[in-house]
Amino acid sequence: MLIHGPAGFGKSTLAAQWADDLAFEGVRVAWLSVDHDDVNVVWFMSHVIDANRGLHPDVAADLAQILEERSSDAARNVLGILLDEIHNRGEPVALVVDDWHLVTSLATVAAMESLLDRDCHHLQLIITSRSRKHLPLGRMRVRDELVKIDEAALRFDDAETASFVAHCR
Repeated sequence: MLIHGPAGFGKSTLAAQWADDLAFEGVRVAWLSVDHDDVNVVWFMSHVIDANRGLHPDVAADLAQILEERSSDAARNVLGILLDEIHNRGEPVALVVDDWHLVTSLATVAAMESLLDRDCHHLQLIITSRSRKHLPLGRMRVRDELVKIDEAALRFDDAETASFVAHCR
């Protein structure tokens, strides 16, 4: 899922609500807020691993060390191992990646592309971004698995605005 629109349109709020709904349905949800240091693919991968280890402390126990030792060369292997572990658990997991627009590194974009290409049906990705730049979502469109929510969908229409105002009184 891709939620994109300008600042202040409620992308993170919508992702958090979606995460709450998934958690209520029994899906474990990890949250990764992208930071400026995630332009480094090793840092990004470390943060993905840490977010998933928050769900299952034993998942990817050795991956952080492998990533540290082999640096960016290990990113694809580490991703593969992580996804294999998620898949072998057999339970659905969601990863929210908030503020993707901060990513400018092509290596980090390639790591996300690899994550999407692995086609793990146990992993749902929810990505928020202010722009569509650097979003490797081509294959998701081809497989009709991509749900896009843009600024038009995030914007309240007149009836929704009236309902919201009436509810707030």
